[in-house]
Amino acid sequence: MKSRIIICIAITLFFLSIPFGSVFFRGNTEPPEIKQYIPTNEYSYDEEANFKIKVYDWAEDKTFETDIFSCITNQIIRDGAENYGDEAIKAIALVIYNDMLYDYEITKKEEIHPDAFICLGCSYCNDISAPEKEINEKNRNRIYSLIEEILTKKITYENRIIQGVKIPFSSGKTESAYDVWGTEIGYLQSKESVWDIQYPNFSNKYVFSISNFYDKCLKIWGVDGEKTKPDIQITDKTENGTVKKVKVFGKEISSNSFCLEFGINSANFSVEVTDSEIIFLTKGSGMSIGLSEYGAECLAEQGYSYEEIIKYYYTDVLIENFSFSEYFLN
Repeated sequence: MKSRIIICIAITLFFLSIPFGSVFFRGNTEPPEIKQYIPTNEYSYDEEANFKIKVYDWAEDKTFETDIFSCITNQIIRDGAENYGDEAIKAIALVIYNDMLYDYEITKKEEIHPDAFICLGCSYCNDISAPEKEINEKNRNRIYSLIEEILTKKITYENRIIQGVKIPFSSGKTESAYDVWGTEIGYLQSKESVWDIQYPNFSNKYVFSISNFYDKCLKIWGVDGEKTKPDIQITDKTENGTVKKVKVFGKEISSNSFCLEFGINSANFSVEVTDSEIIFLTKGSGMSIGLSEYGAECLAEQGYSYEEIIKYYYTDVLIENFSFSEYFLN
């Protein structure tokens, strides 16, 4: 009996000595340093592969053409992922591309903008407009060449193109679609993403005066209450801490709507109330569902390919060959 106890203790001490995450993931688990990416290799791409797509602009009520490479690159830059390594960029680019295909299927079926592949201004399509931030020409060429590699691929689950849900970084663990949206989506399950807590802006603080908070709630949701007495409660959240619903001055509101109106970048938040202020402390970004772009970079640093990264964050998906021209004509 005594020898068994000694063996058990020895095994326990061995596992405690292993850095968290290295049991499950290969290589170094230290997060990579984010810095300006200066390509050391020569990257080139085929201009003919950079095909044109039609975009409908709701504000201008007109359709125009743009190229697929810049659409995807703009989203990568907007998310702050332009300096990530090659495999991470390919994973992120394929997810963005896949989401464009997924959105097109919906907008075509609903005849939202039937003559355009994507749009500016509807609730389905992602923002493809050029961000304010610029990147150097070498890095842009690198990203374009990496995008070219993934344009012949698609991500599927049970023979259907998946919705390319992603976030810049999670709260340390991604959420399942069921826990947040109440809908079971087989490929959107909770995944460990422990590296994300090292992201430079992992935690944020938002401060509002009580009077401004009340005025905004009154204007947007028509709430009823006393201006000097803040009334906010978190009424529903996931086990990981992502808020689903809040009640402000007696009115229940989805966290998505609440965060959007107040410019809060993450639904994983806590609330502190003082005599004069309401303070929101956040972790992670968005609803923490899908692929973590920073997590993708950390996995790439450990030697994961873009296919492995995608299959880590999306459960039981396949990466299949794909022809955009054939798809678009069908």
